[in-house]
Amino acid sequence: MPVKVNDSYLIPAPLVTFDKQYIVAGDGKTIGATYQVTLAGQILPNKGNPVVADTGGLQSEFADSGTSPWVATKSPDDDPLHNLGQDADLLSIMNKQEAIRQLFSENEGTSNVEIIDLNGTGKGIKFIGKVQSINFPSDGRWVLPCNYSISLTTNNFKESIDGDFSANGSEDSNDDTFYVQSASESWSFEEADTATDLLIEIGTRANRTYKIYRATHTVSAIGQPVFQEDGSSVAYKDGENSYNSNIVEPTEPWEQAKEYVLRQLGIGWDFSAGGLEIQGFGVEIFNLNNLPPGSAGNYPAYRAANRTVTENIDEKGGAYSITENFLIYPYGSYAAYEETSASVSKDTNSTTTVQIQGTITGLDTGGIMGVANPSGVGIMPEKDNIFNAKSYYQNVLTRDNIWKKALAISARTWLHPEPLSKSFSVNNKDGIISYSYSFDDRPPNIIRGSVSEDISISDTYPGQIFASIPVIGRNQPILQYVNSRSEYKRTLQINISMQPFVSNWGSITTNLSTGWTNTTINNNFSVDTLAIGAASGYWSNATSSNINAWFNQKPSILYASDFQKIYDAANPANEVGGGYANPVIPSKVFHSAPNESWNPKTGQYSYSIEWTYERTY
Repeated sequence: MPVKVNDSYLIPAPLVTFDKQYIVAGDGKTIGATYQVTLAGQILPNKGNPVVADTGGLQSEFADSGTSPWVATKSPDDDPLHNLGQDADLLSIMNKQEAIRQLFSENEGTSNVEIIDLNGTGKGIKFIGKVQSINFPSDGRWVLPCNYSISLTTNNFKESIDGDFSANGSEDSNDDTFYVQSASESWSFEEADTATDLLIEIGTRANRTYKIYRATHTVSAIGQPVFQEDGSSVAYKDGENSYNSNIVEPTEPWEQAKEYVLRQLGIGWDFSAGGLEIQGFGVEIFNLNNLPPGSAGNYPAYRAANRTVTENIDEKGGAYSITENFLIYPYGSYAAYEETSASVSKDTNSTTTVQIQGTITGLDTGGIMGVANPSGVGIMPEKDNIFNAKSYYQNVLTRDNIWKKALAISARTWLHPEPLSKSFSVNNKDGIISYSYSFDDRPPNIIRGSVSEDISISDTYPGQIFASIPVIGRNQPILQYVNSRSEYKRTLQINISMQPFVSNWGSITTNLSTGWTNTTINNNFSVDTLAIGAASGYWSNATSSNINAWFNQKPSILYASDFQKIYDAANPANEVGGGYANPVIPSKVFHSAPNESWNPKTGQYSYSIEWTYERTY
């Protein structure tokens, strides 16, 4: 059984001990195997390979088929006696020891070993192993003969004797196997120090607050050295890179660990999974996967977002690890969560005011390797938290929903849906939108489109008519009642503020009550800017019809029927009948010229009219 190391035969051929050890992870699964190979041989001072080339035993070398005096026919008859002096046995042994140490130190202690048969087929156990130890024991005092033991480890073989596995593999591997000596995967979950309001305006779950969780996923492995022949030398085995699938390159132990982590254990999103879309997640922590979304309880489904990754590479140690951190949040069709606070106050006029402030935090749902996450809009490496916050604000946090939240918080049966004030701010970097609204319980408006509405009626009742006659020398005039009285008068005053009107100049428009006007989240402000130059701000293309249309958005024109209702209700002529003790005489009702003013830029409008009339007595 010839043994060849780095193209040199060891003669006499050493005995071979072969030991396979399986690598079993803590979960009981086998993740690989390693092989211990021990070569136990003898060195003869005057025969064998390596050869001592002089009589004094000072020079030795390994001979091969092209080097005298050794001829590699594997026949004992071709092993001539060395021309060794009578007293050079010990020096010859030590020289041969040095030659063996030198042989196994080649390629940084990586040896190309072939243990082949004697029948000329060239088949056998062939591997590239790492030298672990070389031992020359003291038995025999290193003369006649000297024993030695060499220990090597390997993880793969250059070839299979009968083709059971492919080149540079093993019986435990295939073409996409990655070699590791240890691996671990751990999860940790905790409740986050924040919560979210989820707008579910149904049943008992309306405006409930739900918990948010943090998850940490750590995956690590330590790779094994796997070698292949590289011409006359050895090199790390070629393998594919997970991020460059068409590139085949030598794979160092840390890269073996990396590929095992990325391909076998898995990280990131798993789009095929339901519930928590985290790759490899299968433990029902906090029972989140069992909450029944859409059922009678109206619980939300939970999803993962805000993935951050820490990658650690230890090239010398052959180790690779990834730590992922996720935010686990209740998914209500949008990848965002909301936190709100509110205050309720009541003034001396018995007006209840509700202040509500909120913060919408968009979540980063950027996909993996250019694939978008179905929970959001982002594609790696795009950070899409601000887009998700805007989507939530536009589609979920409408003015009506904010009003519903304020109404629920105030515990009243009525709040005016038009806020007294409103504001919002955007933080693109952190993906946060903040808003503030104020509502009160003033009565509902009558004129459509009005933000605020003040209707007042003042009545002037008849007074006595008298004559005032000055008298010379008298310190005051003479007052004389003429046995009559003044007329009845009523004044109607309407003051309103209208909502921002629809422009007809084609510039960018936004509306605080509904957020961004167009529906394409990735292109929020790409509406037309045809008429007004952004730098000038002048309506240079305006026509008289443009301006006339602007003026004609006067509320008394657009909503004439609403004004007619108020006019009819205030008109004294309409008090005829109905049980009035002193009814108005319809034919004796007259009004002054109505007066109105309209500022189309500010939306301020006022109207006034005065009636003069008589009653029966």
